[in-house]
Amino acid sequence: MDTISGAATQDYPSTRFRVFVLDDFKDGKLEKAIRDYNRAHGTSVYYLARTKLPDESHFYKAGNLRFGLTTTENMGDGSVYFASLDVDMIPERDWLRRLIPHLILDDGMALVCPAQWHYNLPDPDLLGQAGHASMEIFEPMYDNIGCSHCFGSGYIVRRSALEQIGGWPKVPVGEDIFCSYMLAGHGWGIAFIKEFVQYGLTAGSFEALSKQRMRWADGDQLLMKGINFFNPARDPAPRRTVPQRLYAILKILRGYTVPTDCIAMVLLPVTLWIASHHSGEATQKGPTEGGGTLRLLLLATILADKLSYCMIHWKIGRQTESRFWAAPWTMARMVYLMLPKAIVSFTATGTVKSAVNERDARRRKGITSRLLSPVMTAYMGYTVAALVSLASVLVHGMGKEVQGMGAAVRLVEYIFKVSVPLRYMAFPPTVAERRDLMEEGELGVYRPKNKYKLKVSRRVTWLDVAEVATILVLGWC
Repeated sequence: MDTISGAATQDYPSTRFRVFVLDDFKDGKLEKAIRDYNRAHGTSVYYLARTKLPDESHFYKAGNLRFGLTTTENMGDGSVYFASLDVDMIPERDWLRRLIPHLILDDGMALVCPAQWHYNLPDPDLLGQAGHASMEIFEPMYDNIGCSHCFGSGYIVRRSALEQIGGWPKVPVGEDIFCSYMLAGHGWGIAFIKEFVQYGLTAGSFEALSKQRMRWADGDQLLMKGINFFNPARDPAPRRTVPQRLYAILKILRGYTVPTDCIAMVLLPVTLWIASHHSGEATQKGPTEGGGTLRLLLLATILADKLSYCMIHWKIGRQTESRFWAAPWTMARMVYLMLPKAIVSFTATGTVKSAVNERDARRRKGITSRLLSPVMTAYMGYTVAALVSLASVLVHGMGKEVQGMGAAVRLVEYIFKVSVPLRYMAFPPTVAERRDLMEEGELGVYRPKNKYKLKVSRRVTWLDVAEVATILVLGWC
């Protein structure tokens, strides 16, 4: 109801917008709550629920949005724009005032998507859920080259543009990004708006986050297949620009580096273990002309690079590390979707319950149960095996000329980034109940407290320390 209240009390002429609740579960309690809200506040929030026949494909969120688009088309005088908010995404009171002008001033603009922020972020944010790398760096960059896309949690779209492409694509997941790619491919503009106008809930547990990441992987795969991998001869969108096509191709290539990442993460500790136990005679270290200077130069370069990263890019946090620990989940979905009868279903992140309740101080299970839970098994196995391999390299490498220093440093990076979920489970953050993160504001609407609206967790630098220590051990000891 907080999202409904935030939408219904927008600082916007009340005769110029309407609020519809699209309930895909036909929840009688929600319908009654909306009736009670209308009576108490004198508002006209409409409750809509589609009828789903058992033998038809419903397409989950995409189907619900399509139902809302067609149902509201002939209600009243219709509308020029169609706004969408996820059930957890609470808009600021000036949400419409700060987004609609972008569409009014540019007739070629089809969709505006503001940055999405979260107010229930854990501290520290080891799993990189804040998304600062995307919101602060990547999305503004994509917007500057005309390659923005829609996140789906909260946005406004021009109804005529949406109708031109036939509405939201009929896909079980990823309808938001698919829709924006189709709009852009038909010559419409998509804008990323870096404004602090909406705040939602991020995944409340590691289990929920893993389900979310797998859903995103499914969405990317369905997008690539649905647009025929952006092949110019088979692209269903005829007006895609060269930068948009190049960006899309790079997105495909980046997506398909996940299998190679997984292979590298598995093979590196194996090859280092074999190399460290090679039976050949080791060459003892001796003074080599310029060797010490080169090693000092290498160390100074690495230290300067890490200092620069911490000073300039500290707001990125740990989002980029998820590329490593999320790789097994992503690869599993890629392999599954290659099967001829693969079925993709939609699971709302908020409905996923944690088996260990790691963020609830009262109901949290013990450390043994957390670390040995099924979602941690692969991380535990890999981390132990990789640590054994690294220890072997360090022990056998002391006092010898080591040729695999770069590989050992790379393995340190793998260990630290793949073990992020283990460290998260070993020392889980405590997140307060949702209502405790909020306060009652203007017009009785509950919104996040200011101190929770934008919380940045500085990047922990133990990885940098470990990398430098590895270089020192292999280079000087």
